[in-house]
Amino acid sequence: MMQRINIFISGDFCPVGDLEEKLLNDFEPHEIYDGLSNIIQNADISITNLECPLTLVNDPINKFGYNFKSNPKIAKVLKKSKFNLVTLANNHIYDQGEKGLKDTIESLEKYDLNYVGAGETLRDAQKPFFVNIKNQKLAFLNFAEVEFSCANESHGGANPMNLIDNVHQIKYAKKDADKVIVIIHGGHEYHHYPSPKTRKRYRFFAESGADAIVAHHTHCIGGYEIYEGAPIFYSLGNFLFPGSEKQNKSWFEGYGVNLKVDEKAIDFEIFPYTQCKNHDISIELKSKESELYSQIEKISDELENDEFIKIKFKQYIEGKREEVFLGRIAGYRRSTIYVFRKLGMFKFLKLFMRKKDISFIKQMMTCQAHQEIAIEILKDYLK
Repeated sequence: MMQRINIFISGDFCPVGDLEEKLLNDFEPHEIYDGLSNIIQNADISITNLECPLTLVNDPINKFGYNFKSNPKIAKVLKKSKFNLVTLANNHIYDQGEKGLKDTIESLEKYDLNYVGAGETLRDAQKPFFVNIKNQKLAFLNFAEVEFSCANESHGGANPMNLIDNVHQIKYAKKDADKVIVIIHGGHEYHHYPSPKTRKRYRFFAESGADAIVAHHTHCIGGYEIYEGAPIFYSLGNFLFPGSEKQNKSWFEGYGVNLKVDEKAIDFEIFPYTQCKNHDISIELKSKESELYSQIEKISDELENDEFIKIKFKQYIEGKREEVFLGRIAGYRRSTIYVFRKLGMFKFLKLFMRKKDISFIKQMMTCQAHQEIAIEILKDYLK
């Protein structure tokens, strides 16, 4: 009879600022992780998502958004914390380019830490991590939505989310493993629910052989469901990720999940917490009677209503309309967007941009043939 295997998985770990300083100054795990420390240490395998390269190099790539990095000695911190697998497929692992990625891998290997989801070539980034535990072979796969960090034919980086490639990876791993665990860095930031397409994609991974799917990246908690026997967690939120006072309350909330794997099924337990709240660089574990635990359960119950998910996503889109339309599509600067918003002029955009032009942009983004051409042209332009 198969012995139960415990797999602990946490969300985004970004040791920057005060957190980096505290972790490098002879910390004790229980001082940082609260009650999670014992859970991490007692699991058969404990996993966290390293949301930045570990390097002393300061060579940020040209990208939209922040460029992070942390001290290579953070690898020693992870080892002391009893993490033994680090996921690297995320939108920041390539923030300091090839050298930053190489330094990260060397630091992890120096402290005998396993990793998955990134590599110095696309082929290396796509490799699953296999491990034998209690006479069972487990496979871990790690994907990231395609942003600036992803590997391609030219350079290394994160394992990109590509439905066809990812399903091939799942099927390949399934041939050689008893259970396949898929960990994804994706979803819509500050949105507690998966979009209809995100849920469709993750469910398809379950249909294709994934025994559990765990996601992070959104900087907020999401719900979970069981689909065709596979638990799917749509967002664990941040694990340890300092934020400013301007951050949304959800930034400081998260939960870890302990997958309990046996021969027939995967059961689980969740551990909600607040992190780096009120400048306290640590985690505070919450009980099952807490408001945060109830919120996770409520979101999970709401996932059963397909129409509710669609409505929530439409509301989310409304909140992003000006930023995306004016900034990303029309190309206006923030100062101009501010004026549009202040004067309530968004509805007059039709006077500035023809529907025919917008229709062409939409076609370039959605038609596979046009999209392929546009991407290649833009890649050449950005060289």
